[in-house]
Amino acid sequence: VRKSYGETGSLKERMRLSRFIKCYWKRSKASRYLHQWQFPLSKVAGAQLCNQSKPLAVLKEDMLPSWLDPQECFNDSPLQYIFMGTKSTYSKMHRDNGGLEILIAPILGEKECTLVHRDDSRYIYRCEASIENPDLVAHPLLVDARIWKTVVSPGEILLLPNGTYHQCKNLTRCMSYSRFHVDRINMPGFVRSFFDGDAPEIDHQILLWNYVTKCIQNIDALTDAGQIAAKDDAVDQQVSSEKEKEVVANLRYLRHTLQVFV
Repeated sequence: VRKSYGETGSLKERMRLSRFIKCYWKRSKASRYLHQWQFPLSKVAGAQLCNQSKPLAVLKEDMLPSWLDPQECFNDSPLQYIFMGTKSTYSKMHRDNGGLEILIAPILGEKECTLVHRDDSRYIYRCEASIENPDLVAHPLLVDARIWKTVVSPGEILLLPNGTYHQCKNLTRCMSYSRFHVDRINMPGFVRSFFDGDAPEIDHQILLWNYVTKCIQNIDALTDAGQIAAKDDAVDQQVSSEKEKEVVANLRYLRHTLQVFV
């Protein structure tokens, strides 16, 4: 819990979620903001909330479940969060290091999100230029920045490619769900972050090692199952074949990505 989004340090207090909702969130001018509650690491909340959402079909297999394996979020990503704030809550323009994609999904209320292309840092003067109140005399390059603005409502999901600069503002009292994601599509950004060391809080090498090990084990299991399966079991063979293609594709993407950086 923080006083505002921009505060750097957490308040030295603990409270139940029910108390936070009653004493702060329901008030029009709350003095507290639930910032990035990482519920998978909670024994109570993690056991109830993890492994409850289906992955988006547009995304490939998330590799983050291969990073940590606490009992509460076993086989699920540890990087899932809940944000809760009043209409006055907003964040400043920033980017999240680590090479991870971000998904933002309001559960209640609406959130306005402003995005800037990850390669346009110089045009927004490394987040010093104001997007809401631009000063083109002080920041003339701002006109060349690629900027998008959208409002996200319940039932909608906003996907931010890795490295996207973004700022969010609650248009109403808002509770939103957010999670990070890494798959073979954004693997180059994840590996680049690994070599740049820009996110020491993420164990890139452990995640990569665990995921490759998982892929090899899946290939072994599928190969064994294929040898045992009856030759006339075409359906099972087709399913196994599709799984094998997906696993092999992930390993191939990882191999090609590492060749670029090593």
